[in-house]
Amino acid sequence: MTNHWNDIANADCILAIGCNPAENHPASMRWVQKARENGAKLICVDPRFTRTASQADIFCKMRSGTDIAFIGGMIKYVLDDMDAHPEQYNMPYGLEYTNAKFLVGATYKGPEALDGVFSGYKPETRSYDRSTWEYERDADGWPKHDKTLKSPNCVFQVFKKHLARYDVDTVCKITGTPKETYLEACRTFAATGRPDRAGTLLYSMGGTQHTVGVQNVRAYSILQLLLANIGVAGGGINALRGESNVQGSTDFGLLWDVLPG
Repeated sequence: MTNHWNDIANADCILAIGCNPAENHPASMRWVQKARENGAKLICVDPRFTRTASQADIFCKMRSGTDIAFIGGMIKYVLDDMDAHPEQYNMPYGLEYTNAKFLVGATYKGPEALDGVFSGYKPETRSYDRSTWEYERDADGWPKHDKTLKSPNCVFQVFKKHLARYDVDTVCKITGTPKETYLEACRTFAATGRPDRAGTLLYSMGGTQHTVGVQNVRAYSILQLLLANIGVAGGGINALRGESNVQGSTDFGLLWDVLPG
């Protein structure tokens, strides 16, 4: 466990959301404190003022269950800042290691155009026909792409349109987070998008144990991919879990629904 978690000490900024490592994961918190000794900033996002919040450089109080709005606003902040200051971000990472450049088929429509649902929605079964979500493909079946990220059909632009509604005022109205505190958190964590910096995100069951828990973690992942914080020292998305139960069953392949479990 030590060999894995001591990488947190390499982070320049730590975003803790849906977790309270100072009380519930003290071995992990040791490395958070080590990172802070090295100059890192700790951002704590929580409905309560916890022991972790007491150690944070920035504490963002939020309403329970508003994680998607909170992170969605951070993603929009990063996207807008990328437009204004692309030189401050590791843009080649997004081009090479994400699907940002791929072109979505012309039949795709998002919730901004369809009153809250995506194209292919079947109300009678409350499910989706995802055929309209496919990429445009060339004669060999490979997805077409636009490395300039300017095409309105590339994933990057489609996603920007989807996130347009997450402006700061709307987000803070939903989450209850003070606007200046929220903006400070956005600026601080967005700074880890520089090629010479790294930010890590810590989460636990405060993020997963919601009806939209999967979407919460997906939002965390998208934020970190935009900032090129996946696969780098001091980066990543770190789930704080019990070493001898959930962590062990995952690491040793003991989950009942996947091989070899």
